[in-house]
Amino acid sequence: MSVQCKNCDSPPIFGLAPFLDHMKKSHFPFSDAKYQYKCPACPKSCGKKNFCRHFETVHGNLFAAAKAHSVNPPEDRYEELPAAADYDVSLDDCSDLFEDLTEDSQPFADSHVNDAYTKLADQLSSSSINDAVSQVFSTCESFFHDLLARPDMTIKLGAQIHGQFMATITSVSEVFKPYVDSQTFGTIADKINAEIAKRNSQYLLTQNFKSRANYISPQACAISYRREVRARKAVEPTIETKSNNLAWIPIRESLLRVFESSSITDSLLFTSTCINAHPDHPMAAGRARAVFEDLNHRDSIMLQLYIDDYGTANPLGYAASTNKIVGCYFRILNLPSKLQTADSIFLCFLALKNDFSNLQTVIRTVLLPQLISLESEGITITVKGEEKHFPVILHSIVGDNAGLHELSNLVMSWMGCSPCRFCKLTYAEVKTTHTLLPSKAKTKEWYEAVLKKPPTEWTKHGISGQCALNDLKYFHTMDSQCVDLMHDLLEGHIRCLLATVAQFLADDGFSVAALNSAIAMFPFAGSMLDSKPGQVYPQDVKDGELKHSTASKTLNLCQMLPLILQAAGYTIDPDHDVWRTFLLFLDILDILLATRITTTMLSTFETKVKEYLSLFIEIGGKMTVKPHYLLHYADVIRNHGPVVHHWCMRYEAKHKVFKQYARVNFNRQDLAMTLAKKHALLAMKAFDTLQNPNYMELHDQRTARRLYKKNLVVVYDIHENTQLPMFGKILSANYDTRMLQIEILRTVEFSTLHHAFRVQQQPFDVRQVHADELITHHAFPIYLENFVCLSSVLVK
Repeated sequence: MSVQCKNCDSPPIFGLAPFLDHMKKSHFPFSDAKYQYKCPACPKSCGKKNFCRHFETVHGNLFAAAKAHSVNPPEDRYEELPAAADYDVSLDDCSDLFEDLTEDSQPFADSHVNDAYTKLADQLSSSSINDAVSQVFSTCESFFHDLLARPDMTIKLGAQIHGQFMATITSVSEVFKPYVDSQTFGTIADKINAEIAKRNSQYLLTQNFKSRANYISPQACAISYRREVRARKAVEPTIETKSNNLAWIPIRESLLRVFESSSITDSLLFTSTCINAHPDHPMAAGRARAVFEDLNHRDSIMLQLYIDDYGTANPLGYAASTNKIVGCYFRILNLPSKLQTADSIFLCFLALKNDFSNLQTVIRTVLLPQLISLESEGITITVKGEEKHFPVILHSIVGDNAGLHELSNLVMSWMGCSPCRFCKLTYAEVKTTHTLLPSKAKTKEWYEAVLKKPPTEWTKHGISGQCALNDLKYFHTMDSQCVDLMHDLLEGHIRCLLATVAQFLADDGFSVAALNSAIAMFPFAGSMLDSKPGQVYPQDVKDGELKHSTASKTLNLCQMLPLILQAAGYTIDPDHDVWRTFLLFLDILDILLATRITTTMLSTFETKVKEYLSLFIEIGGKMTVKPHYLLHYADVIRNHGPVVHHWCMRYEAKHKVFKQYARVNFNRQDLAMTLAKKHALLAMKAFDTLQNPNYMELHDQRTARRLYKKNLVVVYDIHENTQLPMFGKILSANYDTRMLQIEILRTVEFSTLHHAFRVQQQPFDVRQVHADELITHHAFPIYLENFVCLSSVLVK
């Protein structure tokens, strides 16, 4: 049945709902509440607030037959409503006009359509309705949690977006009202309203996700107290004592959530199996073996702690340290290297830097009791279908030099009488030394002997006091010292080395402006697109350190500099001391970035480090304790495995999330707890992901999609005679099976001058290779038509 609108010249409109929709969209928005609209079926006029109610109540029975008709009936089935002027009945008698249209005499009835609606109504049982509605709200709930997992999303904004979704669900349900019977629609509406009532406020939403099994609520712990003046109206100001709290999350609870996933527990690596199967994993290195021996050849879960402080956004900017946060995190070293991502790093505690004066007190209050409990009581998990009990041991601590010295309770001085935490050299000796004597090493026995002396003597040896973590049975700072490639080199020494090289280039006629132009014009590709080196500042070159660069950008500039200069037409003189020093450092860096280091490589590394430091001192490089640490890297590799497994890049990625959230969060009353709650939401999402039975397979597929792009090259083998890597250019990739179709390239040589492999195309040779068969899982772009820049030391 069609309706002719009396308020405009639109064509006849078929059906009740379309007509009312026409009124709502074409008329009501453009008038005020007093304007009267003419009813097309009777003489009455109504305002927009009452028009729809009047038309549905008084004339709705005229459209009863429309429910049993198709949406687009044939043209000859249209029937015009009589004009209002033709009515000779009262308003109350309008419904009698079509009282003779019974179900049996409906002129437009289609039996097969009626049967379809009857069948649909029969199918909409109470249980199926509840299931369908529950599924809709479950999807919204999942979307809400995904929103909260975003670093730039606050709970308040997420709740507002969730409220819009609830309103949309209610509106969409009204669309189906004309097509189902009133009883069925009432059941649907009641279920929807009941579900909305459970989550119609920010408080209820918060309580809902807090009740989830994978949400670990942060706990508060008072670490100091402050006195505040509280002013009230008509009352004299009072002084109140308030606690400064840190926020912490129980380590055991996080471990239990991770180990609920069988795919995770089945992939764990232990010392008993790593010694032969994974000799370069940290679980097979000296530190893990020593613990294995101390536990009478029992395996253990080994943790690594990281501590660092960072600035959050605040009204006064980063110059003020009012809101500087100290964060302590941990990760599980038993996980395979491919699973060591930011999602597998979990929070220990967060605290405002200004709220405590002694980190050792915080450690003894919050961290140490948990570690002692884990060490003595252990944890029970199911590995490959068998329930096993493992002690949980602190393996090592990492961070920047300031964080490590504070955590180990060492003197925070880099220019004093004992700036190095590994040896007894003074700062004056560090600046001129390129070799080490075993007698200068700091050991556990030396450490304990110093602490037996009067406290006034401790600082002369670089010790502030006893480290709280030494109370653990299987941990001592002197036996477990690690290094961080990122802070020592990428954010430290390499910046000084690059400044020295840039100064030499300027003196040789290749100005800083020309260098910046060469960097900007270089066709960076692959993973470097996200961290392209930035501008080199002349003042930084003059100061001897490129300070305005992130760790990843510094690394990329260092590795690509020979090719950047080649593209710009500058020829490197390998006989010059500066270039000899720089190219020698690139050889050292290749070994440090390797995931597998042989005994021969380690011996070569020690020789090259001594030669490099000697050359660096000769050319007038800025010598500090950071390049000095290179002399200790070989021992660290023997004790902890390849240092690339321990660098802090992943931990710094965790800081980035908090920094982004701090910029949209305006709660400054308890910032540590606010950020800890955000971490709990992120961790809840991570736990849900880790507990997926197909997590490992999905993780590998995501990694393949991220890495293996068309025209990048991979290393599929090592040549038996030349020991050069064998490259293949990706033609296509099946990310589900992780099979790559590659075109075989010929490796000509390793160009020392460009610190890259030179490759050539050869007669078309295509083969299939699986991602797990690659020598390294990374993929690399080809630069300047035939150069591939990657580590010169690859081991099969």
